Amino acid sequence: MLLGLDESFAAQDVLAKELSVFEELMVSDDYKRVVPDEYKDLPILQGRAEVVMVIVKPDGSQFNIDGKL
Repeated sequence: MLLGLDESFAAQDVLAKELSVFEELMVSDDYKRVVPDEYKDLPILQGRAEVVMVIVKPDGSQFNIDGKL
């Protein structure tokens, strides 16, 4: 019985990811948000953002993931 539940969770995960991709396609590339006047002096992100993360261990050593540094 657990096998069926595991399979349904996996299918739900796949479907949620596909739905997210579909929703992103519904927004045109030239879409601009209307920003209220009270926020007009703040920076505005128009378009997609890219986030770069650097993770460092406190002692500076390398990460060992499945035997790969």
